[in-house]
Parts: sequence; C-alpha cells; structure tokens
Amino acid sequence: MTNNATLKGNRPPDDMLGFSGSLPTSVLPADRVMSLGSICTWEWDLDAGAVLYSGAWGPLLALTAEGDIKGGLDFLLSRVSGDDLEILETALAKIISGEWGELDIPVLIKRHDNTCTWILLRGKIAPECSGRRIFAGIGLNISRLRLSNRFCPPHADDAQSTYQSMLDNSPVHIVRFDRHMFPLYMNPAMYEFSRYSPEQMGGLTAEEAGYDPGELGYLQEKINEVFDTGKIMKFRWTTSRPRMDAPKTTGDYCLWPEFDADGKVKTVICQFYDLTRQIAQEENTRFNEMRFSSLHQLTHMDDVPEDDVMFFVAEKIAELTKSAFSHLHILPSALQSAERIIWSSSHRALFAPEELNSFDPSVMRGEFGMDVAGGGEPVMTCVQNHPVDPATQRYFKDRLFVSRFACVPAMEGNQAALIAAVYNKDFEYSEADARQLELFITGAWHIIRRRHYVSALKNAVDEVQLASEAKNRFLASVSHELRTPLNGMLSMLQLLEFSNLTPKQAEYAKRANNTGKTLMRIISDIIDYSRMESGRFDLDMAPFDIAECLRGSLKIFYADASRKKLALRLSLKGEFPEMIVGDEARIRQIVFNLVGNALKFTDSGEIEVICKAKAQGPGMSAIELTVRDTGIGIPEEMQRKVFDAFTQVDPLATRKHQGSGLGLGIVRQLLQRMGGAVSLKSKINKGTTITCSLVFPIATQEEIDARRLALSVSKAEKTPFACPPMIILVAEDDQVSRMAMKLFLEKLGHTAVCVSNGREALEALRLYRFDCLITDVLMPEMDGIDITMHIRNRDFQRFRPSPETIMAVKEGDLPEPKDIPAGDKGLLDIDAGLPIVAVSAHAMKGDRERFLEHGMDYYLSKPVQIECLRGTLAQLHKERLLPKATNKL
Repeated sequence: MTNNATLKGNRPPDDMLGFSGSLPTSVLPADRVMSLGSICTWEWDLDAGAVLYSGAWGPLLALTAEGDIKGGLDFLLSRVSGDDLEILETALAKIISGEWGELDIPVLIKRHDNTCTWILLRGKIAPECSGRRIFAGIGLNISRLRLSNRFCPPHADDAQSTYQSMLDNSPVHIVRFDRHMFPLYMNPAMYEFSRYSPEQMGGLTAEEAGYDPGELGYLQEKINEVFDTGKIMKFRWTTSRPRMDAPKTTGDYCLWPEFDADGKVKTVICQFYDLTRQIAQEENTRFNEMRFSSLHQLTHMDDVPEDDVMFFVAEKIAELTKSAFSHLHILPSALQSAERIIWSSSHRALFAPEELNSFDPSVMRGEFGMDVAGGGEPVMTCVQNHPVDPATQRYFKDRLFVSRFACVPAMEGNQAALIAAVYNKDFEYSEADARQLELFITGAWHIIRRRHYVSALKNAVDEVQLASEAKNRFLASVSHELRTPLNGMLSMLQLLEFSNLTPKQAEYAKRANNTGKTLMRIISDIIDYSRMESGRFDLDMAPFDIAECLRGSLKIFYADASRKKLALRLSLKGEFPEMIVGDEARIRQIVFNLVGNALKFTDSGEIEVICKAKAQGPGMSAIELTVRDTGIGIPEEMQRKVFDAFTQVDPLATRKHQGSGLGLGIVRQLLQRMGGAVSLKSKINKGTTITCSLVFPIATQEEIDARRLALSVSKAEKTPFACPPMIILVAEDDQVSRMAMKLFLEKLGHTAVCVSNGREALEALRLYRFDCLITDVLMPEMDGIDITMHIRNRDFQRFRPSPETIMAVKEGDLPEPKDIPAGDKGLLDIDAGLPIVAVSAHAMKGDRERFLEHGMDYYLSKPVQIECLRGTLAQLHKERLLPKATNKL
C-alpha cells in the first residue's frame, strides 16, 4: 500500500493538463480501444489508505480475472510508465496533504497484455462523510484523443473546433441552453440521461426531453441569472433524471456563459457532474455506521429491561430509514410465547396508551402487505411506495394514513419471530433502505436472542450454584450428624480401652475402634470427592520434603503389612531437590489411598513404592510415583472404570474387600487438580502397577529457610508440656459426647463442669471463674459462635443463672464451691480473654479457619482423640504462661 511517504516530491507538474513524450508503438490499435462511455471509477480513503476500484478496470487493463483488481494505490502506480509516474505521485501527495482538492491528469498505463493506453485520471475529494476524507475519481480511456490532431493545443484558426471537440468528448454531462432554456446542444455523455437518441432529440424542449416540469423553474432561475450577470454559477441540486424510469439524481452543476462578438451572453453551458452513486455510497456508509453503532449499544444493554430494549430497536429502525413511524410485531416463537407489538414514540404521541394497548396483535397479521398467518409460506421483505387506493391505506382504526412502507422479518429457523415495519418516509423506500432494515433487524434479533440465552444460562448457573450450595450444606449436615454419634461411640471405645479389660475384651474394643475409624475415613472420602467434583477445593501450596513425606506416609502401613506377612518397601531413585512446593497433605492422601488399596487387595508377596525424581526445566522437578503390588489384579474390562466413583473390582454380591470405591477416584481428581496424570497396568493374579506423574516447582532457599523455621516452632509446640489441673467448662448438647468429654478431662487430671447449651454456658461463667471453655459449635438455643461473640464483646450482663445451671455447677465437684455466688449481686463479669476451644463435627476444609476468625482460640474435630485433647490443653496452658510477644509467635 502506497502512503504519503512513497509519493515523491512536492514539485508540481509542468503542465497538469498536458502530455509529455510521444505515444509508444505498443499503444492499443483503434479497434481495441475502449469507448469514451466506458468510465472506470475508483474511491480512495485518504485516512485509511484503502482504494476501491470498479470492475470496469478489468477490461480496460486487460486483466485475466476479476480477482486481479486489488486495493491500494500500488495497483495503479505500478502500471504508470515513464515520467508520468513522478507527476502522478506529486499530485497524489498534494491531495493527501490537502493542498489540492481535485485531480485531472492523463497518464500512460501499461496493460496486463504488455500493451499501453492513455488514461485520463480525474476526481475530487468528496464532501465530509462521517469524518472521513474520500476521494472519488474516474479513469477514462483517451487513447483515441491522444492519436487525434484535435487533441493538440488549438491554433487561432481552429480554436472553435477544438472547443467543440472538448465538449463532445467530455465525460461530464453538458447541455447548451438558450435564454428560454431550449436545449440547443447535448454532448454524448448526456445521452445516457435522455430517453431519446441524438437523432430523436431534434428541437425538443427540456420538458419534452423528459425533465420534470416542476423542477425546471429552479434551473430556469439559475440560467436567467447567468444571462443577466455573465458570471459562472455553481450549485448542488437533486433532480429527476430525464429518463422517467430512473430515480432522482444529485450532482454538482456549473453554469457558465458563452459570449457573442459583442460580449453579450449568447448561450449558457450547463455542466452536470453526477454524484448520485457517490452520495448513495456515502449515505450507505453513514447508515452502516449508525447500524453498527446501534447494534453495539444493544450488546451493552444486558441489564436493561427487555421492553426498553425492544423500544430502542423500534426507534432505531425509524431513524435508520428516516421513517415517521415504526413498530415491532413480535410473533410467538421458542423465545417468546406471547404475541405483542412494540410501538415507536410517534405512535405514543398520536395515540393514548389505552388505545395502543387495545390493538389486537393478531389483527396486525396481514397488514402492510405481509401475511404471516397463512399456510407456512416463508415471510418475505415487502416494500411498497405507490399505494393504488389511498382509502385502503388507512390503518389503526382509520386514524393513520400509510403512504409507503417497508416490512422485514427476523427469522427463527424457518419461521418469522419478529416483523419490523417502517412507514411514511418523506420519499420513496429504496432497496438500500430494505437492505439496511433487514441487516439491522437480523442483527438486533440475534442480540435479543442472545439475551434470552444468556439469561437462561445465568439462571441455569444460578440453579447449579444453588444446587452446589445445597449439596455442600447437605454434606456439612451429613458430616456433622454422622460425626456426632461417631464421636460418642469412638470416645467411649477409647475410654473402654483405658479401662481394666481382659485381653479378649481389649481386642474387641480395639477392633470396634478401628472399624469406627474406617467408617470415618469413608465419610471423609465421600465429602472430599463431592467437594472436588463441585470445584470447591483448593490446594495448600508450601515447601516440603517429598522423601520424608513418603517415609512418614508409609509408617502407618508397616504394622498391617507385617500382620499379612507382606514386604512393604520404599525405593527413591534420581536426584531429589531439598524441597518442592506443593500440597503435602494431598500427596500423603494419594499415597495413603494407593498403598491402602494395594494392601487391601494383596494377600501374599510384596508392595513396593517407587519414587523417581528428575529435573524438568529450570526450577522444576518431575516426580514419578509408582505403587506396585502382587495382589489379585484388575480384569481388563474394569481397568478403565476403577478410577470412577464408587467402583470396585469384585461384584457387590460376592465382595470380600471393604471400601467405598472412592480411593482411586480421589487419586485421579487430586492429580488432575495438581496438573498430573495417572496410568494403570494390571494382570489377573499377578498384581497391579499404578503410576502417578507430577511436576513441582523447586523451593528456593528463602522458602526452605522459612519452612524449617515453621517446622521447628511446630515441633516445639508439640513437645510434651507439663499441664497442671484446670477447671474447665464444657458446653455440649449431645449427651454421650458430653459424658465422654467429661471422662476424658477427668482422666487427664482436670475438673469438668458440663452444660447442654450456650445460654447455660454463659450463665455458668457468671457463677465461677473457669480456666477455659470447651464448646460444641452447633447447639440449640445458642451455638458456640454466639457464645464466643458474647464473651469477646463483653455482652453478658443480661444472663442470670437458672436453677438448672446453678445445680450443674454445684454438682461439678469444684475444688472451691464457696466461690459460687448466692444471688444476683455476687454474679461475676466474664473475662473477655477467656480461652475457648471449639469442638465440632464440621470438619470440612475451611471450618477451622472460620471458627478461629470468630474469636475461638483452638479447634478440635470430632471424633475427639484424647491425645489431641491433651496436646491442645497443654498448648493452651503454655501460651497463657508465655509473654504476649512470644504468644503471638
């Protein structure tokens, strides 16, 4: 594409209307030269640099295919020969800079078949069109003129003949009028406007030649003014073309006088430069911009009510087509069950709202020439400009005369979903109007339809989110309801194991405890898998030692492997980084599920865990974890299904191995979440090999140092610490769990007072100064979070101990019962810094953080392990003894 920089120099041509050099011998012969009537047009967008050429350039330049006509000035400049190229480039540069507004240059062009021809390039910058500068030009084959002697500069003796030759050969429409506007002469270019041939013109008047009589008065005034003043006159005018079947024409008129020997105006030359097509293109461009702008506005109206959107469309189609009235007739479709009409503002100004609402939409069918009610026939665009009988063109209860109209359907499949109607334009609707209306209403309907789909999708997403939230609430409720009785059962089993049992009874208690733990693992697996499927699952990324992680994970399996007389080995191969960054807990869960699965299905032989590490690009380490066993194997037809939820190899009726069938499903979900992959190989009675592949970032030295510091602090916190007896208040609504907690605390050497809800807990705290509060989170009347908020906010004055609470405190076997107040005057203020331990069956991820955010200090999940309770109370006592700065650490 040629731009300003490639157009050479600022030197004006020596003679813009002259020709330099002689015609080459390769110029086309006369019988192959195009006639003067064959004018090639071109349009040049000065701002964008794009050029559009009409198809007539193909024959002129002897192009072999229409596709050879390409945009850009290079298409033209590359064919200009000799010195004419510099002259043309200079002229085009001046047009770009704005120094020149017109072009009139003859140039020698080389054609595709290596012949040459002379082309007259003419044109001018069109008036402003939506802020763009458009240069409209023509290319005229003037080879015959170049060969003719008449083309040479005139001498004094033949000046008149040369002048006449210029008129005859001008591509501009030229007519010579006398004082009475009688057409004395019409050049050949003008004949294309006339319905008569040159031989038929004879002595016809302008009216007889086909001009509109009503428009001749205006032209007569202009001609009279030229006769009176002798001055040249220029103006733009839209008029009917002499050919009656043609539309109106707009162009630039130039009237100049011809003088006789005495200096008087003898005749007037009327020169007309037809701009109809150019103006139509400019108008079409403006309409395109308006249409695109309106459609763009529509795409940003997602939050606007639909009726307002439809009214916007109705207004825009009237504006787009310059119509006085418009309406949208919405037909029943898959997106719209009710039939209705959206009226333009012109209707709303003409009719009262109740009148518009009284129009039956079904009656509108068939109006304006469109019958959408009949027979399944396709609805077509309809344009009518000349009503035969005005009396039949009254609509809307005979209140509105429709002079002309255009209707366009918006299709939904093979049926019309909407009809856009515009009417009463000041002048006739054209095919361009119908086309613009059709393009706009089709685009608008697609956007409206998209609104419906987006709305439906949003509703579906909302429903899915509600279902997911309901599912999570259900899982939390199930987890709580299952863990609460399990807490009581497992707590009692723990207490039973600590009692004086016979060896056989101790074995029974231990097996019952292990069975309860297995049930807890199944519940946790179901909750984990469900949360992974719903997408509400996050990874905790932190540095960790993969080798130590594997060693620690396998420790819990050595006893079971030894009992089944299986060899359990860990092999580490490759170069392991000091630490990698990932979710250590989830890696342990993968190992636990894979090794647990292998242990369950292997009765003899061995289980080997192999971990290979190798560098995977800068700062990354590829880990391949393989678990191989010599167990029963997996049938080939089941190998693709074992990673699905609730799938097991052995049939349900003959199942020998316990489990939920979620272990491998959780492994696959975890690996996918971490960007890894899993593969399986297995043979019946020979064993199974499962390989997991993962890539982890290698921890930086700074991350390793921070992790080691955190581990050292954690290890110090877990170091056994002497914990003196404490007096502890327990709030628990479940009777068995309440009794188990009391027995746990007494076994650990503490004194416990138990109440059944949050209100009683606050009442008890006003009777006695306890060392800490252990509270269940979910309780009737007042839950653990509410208790915490009342304590932290010192909002406890309204709580007066009930007789039940007083009795519970007195029966608590407190070491100093004399401290219990006898009445309201002796009630205590509750310490806002009282340590609070949350105990909850809500054990899903995020629950612990949520409880601590509400002001609780520690958290224990059900079922409570006595060792975890011991460590928590020891840590609580330790932190209360440390200075605040250390305590924060």
